[in-house]
Parts: sequence; structure tokens; C-alpha cells
Amino acid sequence: MSNTRERLTQHIGPNIDAERDLLLRDLRGADMVEAFFQISGMGPTLFARKDEGDPCYTDGEINVAGLVVDGAKERSGPQRYRRRR
Repeated sequence: MSNTRERLTQHIGPNIDAERDLLLRDLRGADMVEAFFQISGMGPTLFARKDEGDPCYTDGEINVAGLVVDGAKERSGPQRYRRRR
């Protein structure tokens, strides 16, 4: 429970990049990622604070992962979409 806003919150470590990389590594290891790309973000943030006031830092890069449909493991590479006739 949040100390300041009386709502449920999730606690993560201050290294946002390590948390992001762990999540993506777990999703890829479980064959749940269909597509992946990275976008250059806002750049490094060294002295930021999260919603609850905890310190955090990041390289500012944005990772985007497309997940498989209905949690079905992808074994044949990226899914190809067919046009309807």
C-alpha cells in the first residue's frame, strides 16, 4: 500500500534498465516475444524520483516487444498475417 496516496503500488529497484532487461529476458526465454525493437528515448536520467519518491535512473532507451497471440509459444518465427478475402 502506498504511504502517500492510499493505493496499491509496485516496488522496483532504482535501476530501471536492469528491471526492463530482466522482464524482456524472461519473456524471450519463455518464447513469448514475437517481435522486438528499440527506440532512442529521452536519454539518460540520473537523479529522478519515482511516484513514491524513491530514486531511480535509466539510460532512457525504450524497448518494445510484441507478444505472441493468446500466450501460444512461437516456434516458427514471427507470425505472418494474411489478408482476408
